[in-house]
Amino acid sequence: MATPVGAEGIDAVHGENLLICDDEEVFAESVISVLKDPERGQRLGRNGRATVVERYDWRRVYRAWDAIYH
Repeated sequence: MATPVGAEGIDAVHGENLLICDDEEVFAESVISVLKDPERGQRLGRNGRATVVERYDWRRVYRAWDAIYH
């Protein structure tokens, strides 16, 4: 879970690989919903990890940096 500010710059989709909550009440409700539905939490976790590995793994990031420096 993240706030909109915390999710800035992250290529994530609300409800698919991250829950983005814009206020305290929605954030708390989202935490409770994941606790009540462990499968949803596991799915979000798997999808979130896949997103990070696919887009933000250091091997990918360094290749992009190398391209910029060349």
